[in-house]
Amino acid sequence: MARIIENRLRKLEVEASRARRTFVFGEVGPGEEKRRELLAARLASEHDLFIFTGVPQADPSSYAVWNDGEAV
Repeated sequence: MARIIENRLRKLEVEASRARRTFVFGEVGPGEEKRRELLAARLASEHDLFIFTGVPQADPSSYAVWNDGEAV
C-alpha cells in the first residue's frame, strides 16, 4: 500500500511542476513569432497552451497570459 501512495505522490509532484499557463495572441503570424521568442527565453514552455484568435491588434507582439484562471 505504501508503494502505491508513493507512486501517486510522485505523479502529482511531476504534474504540479508542469502547471500550464494560457497565452492568447491576436494574429497568427506575429503571435507565432512571439511564441517562439517566449519559448527561446524560457518564459513559456511547450506544456503551456497557446491560442491564436486571428484578430488583428494595434500591437501585433502583444499577448495575454492566464495562470490558474487569473490574468497575469
